[in-house]
Order: sequence, then structure tokens, then C-alpha cells
Amino acid sequence: MDRIIRIMLGLIIILLAVFTATVSHTGLVEHNYRTSIASRYVYNCRITNESNLSNVTFFIPVHADPSVNSQIVKYYSSQEIRGHPADWDIILLYTGKATIAKITTAAINPPEKPVPPTHFTIALSIRTDSGKVINTRSPVEEGVMFRPVQELLNVSRPADSTGTYGDPT
Repeated sequence: MDRIIRIMLGLIIILLAVFTATVSHTGLVEHNYRTSIASRYVYNCRITNESNLSNVTFFIPVHADPSVNSQIVKYYSSQEIRGHPADWDIILLYTGKATIAKITTAAINPPEKPVPPTHFTIALSIRTDSGKVINTRSPVEEGVMFRPVQELLNVSRPADSTGTYGDPT
């Protein structure tokens, strides 16, 4: 009888140790996962033409959060845009409804045309880390989007594969 109690006590201690190790490992993995999540904004704009252009003005939308700010706005304001030709003037404008970049230049001249003609592309890009995790589940409330987001409608949404309905906005 004394031997059975010792065996049972040993099994309980082993099971308790395995349970504790499993819970600790799961908590550590979850913590490491949560602290390693990072978000990045990538903003690309390609302008393509195949002939000379003069007196050029572009109005390019810039995405912003509900307070009309974003990491992208900061880079436009400081003229830190990859692929930005030196003779282009870029000014940020807020129209009351949206933030846009006004790009002006005297001319865009593609290199001498090969035969057959090809497209000439200027690629502007901004890549920056977000200060926080980007909310992709409900970006309208706090996310960075092309504004304005107006007159949202609640609509019925069919259940997804898990059988839940989710947010109807």
C-alpha cells in the first residue's frame, strides 16, 4: 500500500512538472510573438510616360489617420522620398477633405527613345516602420487610410467559416 502511494505521488509530481513546463513554454512563446510584431508603411507611386511632358503638375493622394497625420506625411514634408528627382517641387496640401501631394516640375523628358518606344517610369517610394501595430481588422477608426472616409453604412454580413458574424461596419 505504501508503495502504491509513492508511485501515485511520483506520477502526480511528474504530471505537475510537465503541466508547469508546458504552460511556461506557451507563455514564453506568446510573449516573444507579441513583442516581435512590427508594422511598416510602404507607399509607392509610379509615374509612367513615353514622350516629353512640359509644365507638369500631379496631385497624388496621401493617406492619413483621422487626425490628418501619418508617417508618410512626415516624409513628404521633409522631402525624404526615394526616387524623387531633384528638380521636382513637392508640397503637401490639406483640402479639408483629403491630404494630397502637389508635385510640379518644368518638364519630364524620357531618355532617347529606343525602337520600339518603351515607357519611362519614375518610381517614388517611402518605407517606414509604424510606431505601433497597424490595426487591419478595423482600420477606419484609427488606421491610416486615404481620406475622407465618410457616411459609413452598417450592413448585414454573412457568417464566416467559424460561424461568427463580426463587425458589420
